[in-house]
Amino acid sequence: MSSQQWKDERGTRSGSRTATKRCERAMKDGYMQLWIDTCCIDKRSNAELSEAINSMYRWYRNSKKCYACLSDVDELALPTEQNFGRFGRSNGWPEWFSRGWTLQELIAPTELEFFNKNWVSIGMKQDLTSNLEDIKRIPEKVLREGLKPYFRPSVAQVMS
Repeated sequence: MSSQQWKDERGTRSGSRTATKRCERAMKDGYMQLWIDTCCIDKRSNAELSEAINSMYRWYRNSKKCYACLSDVDELALPTEQNFGRFGRSNGWPEWFSRGWTLQELIAPTELEFFNKNWVSIGMKQDLTSNLEDIKRIPEKVLREGLKPYFRPSVAQVMS
C-alpha cells in the first residue's frame, strides 16, 4: 500500500514518476500487487469523511507494507528538528506530516518505510518512533503497536 501526494519535484500534480517508483519498490520487495491511495474525499460531508476514515484505516492496517515518500526531503535521514525556513508551509516538518491521512498512515500499518524524494530509504517506522513521536506527538507505544484495546490514548493526547 502506498499513499500518494501527486506532486513532482516542481510542485506540480504529476505523480506518474512517483507511481512508477512505488511499483518498482514493491516489486523489489517481492510484492505482485500495489494499491496507491489516490482517493478524493468530500470533507464537507461528515458521513463521507467518517466512512473514508474507517475504510482507509482498515486498508492501511491490513496491508503487508506501506511506503511513504517525503517528496521535500533530499537527505538520507528523517529531519530531527523543525525547520521553518525549509518546511514553512507545513509547520517546520516535511509536508507529508501535515496531510489529512498522516495519523492513519502512521498508526495503522505494521510496516511503514519512509523514502526521500529520490526514493532512497530513510528508515522504517519501527526504527523512527522516537523521532515520529516528536513530529506528530503520537506516543511511541501507539506507533509501535497501533491502537490496542488495552491502550488507547486520551482525546487530549491525540489532539495535542
